[in-house]
Amino acid sequence: MADESTSDRVLREVKAELAGTPYSLESARLLSGGTTNFIFHVKLLEPLLDGTAEVAVKHGEGFVAQSPDFELPTSRCRIEESCLKDLSALSPHTGEKITVATPKLFYFNEETNTQVQAYQPSPLSLKNYAIEYFAASTLEAPTLETPTLESVKSLSLKIGTAVGAWLRSFHDWSNSEHQLKFRDIAAENKEMQTLKRWMNYERLPSSIKRFPDILGGCNDIFADIVDSVKEEMVNEQALQVIHGDFWTGNILLEGKPWDDEHSCLLVVDWEMCQLAVKPLDLGQMIAELYELKLYKDMEAGIWLIQGFVNGYGAVDDDFAFRTLLHVAVHLIGFGTTVQGWGSQDQARAVATEGRDILKNAWAKDRGFFEKHPLGCVFS
Repeated sequence: MADESTSDRVLREVKAELAGTPYSLESARLLSGGTTNFIFHVKLLEPLLDGTAEVAVKHGEGFVAQSPDFELPTSRCRIEESCLKDLSALSPHTGEKITVATPKLFYFNEETNTQVQAYQPSPLSLKNYAIEYFAASTLEAPTLETPTLESVKSLSLKIGTAVGAWLRSFHDWSNSEHQLKFRDIAAENKEMQTLKRWMNYERLPSSIKRFPDILGGCNDIFADIVDSVKEEMVNEQALQVIHGDFWTGNILLEGKPWDDEHSCLLVVDWEMCQLAVKPLDLGQMIAELYELKLYKDMEAGIWLIQGFVNGYGAVDDDFAFRTLLHVAVHLIGFGTTVQGWGSQDQARAVATEGRDILKNAWAKDRGFFEKHPLGCVFS
């Protein structure tokens, strides 16, 4: 993780950069949610003309903020800025007392890779929100402030549906003939496209070393999948615009118990926006939601998935199998390595589940999924 002196240095430079602009800082604190970038909650010296008094300031360096030895190109920051500017034309999805939108971009400096975005008050990612408010320990003894099992199911379905409907609208909008400029932005992001393919697929065979007794028989199928994905990416004209990092950590809610007021969810972190295939966005989100069940035994994870695929709408079987293949790859490559999720025995169980999903998705065995929790992926 970047040491305190690095974040202090970044804040000092950001404060100097924004001094004398409408975004001059009265105070700032580093937010814990930033993995790749330095993100600060800033109270402005003076409110903006629209009344905005608090913003998020995001600053990118040529490395991952929490892993300084991992170099990343700063071109990702310009990609995000271009995306957010164009996304202002995409209508938010509005459902029953819930809106899903992208954050407003107020400011960007390409020379410093600093941007000012709309701030989600007391932000919690969907992952952390679910763990805090939907966990079994909370539901066993509900209070006036905590929900019941029935209300959690209803809310999980509603949130999942809204996020899924927003993703479908984004996929449709960004891949329409009227958004060729946005497609060009995504097509330009070659380095992040290469990184995503490497992280998800090309390093998949290395997971055998971590779980030789579980994945030891997967050498050939892993190699076939890697070759298939390389072939899938050859014809750029056949690829689609995707968010590229669509997971529970990039959906921000206000960190408070759900109430009857209208809530707004923000879809953040557009640095990985690229050309690929749409099922990657669905598969990553579903895998992360499924981990809530696998690691935390939270039924809310399954309900969120059900709402999500329902909100996204009908897909054909090939789309569903490709989505499930990516779910499996994500479970094996990421779901077994995240610190703090659970025990080593749980990680082994996740690797086993990932292996079984992968084999059956690759074989396109729909029968396997008939009674599987992820069978809902099929329309």
